[in-house]
Amino acid sequence: MLTSRDLERYRRMTPAERLRETFELCAVAERALAALPPAERARRLALIEADHRASNTELLRGLAQAT
Repeated sequence: MLTSRDLERYRRMTPAERLRETFELCAVAERALAALPPAERARRLALIEADHRASNTELLRGLAQAT
C-alpha cells in the first residue's frame, strides 16, 4: 500500500517521471528475478504466464458474450 504522502507525490509526477519510475521498478524486479535459482525463476515465470493466459481467456470470453 502507498502511504498518503507517497500517493500525493505520485499524483504530482509528470507522465515522464512516472514512466521513469516504472522502468526503475522493472529493473529492480528483473535483478531480483535473475538472482533466484533457475528452478525457482522458472516456477515463478510459469505462474505469471498461467495468470496471463487465464486473464486473456476471461477477456476473450467477455468479448464473445458482448457480441
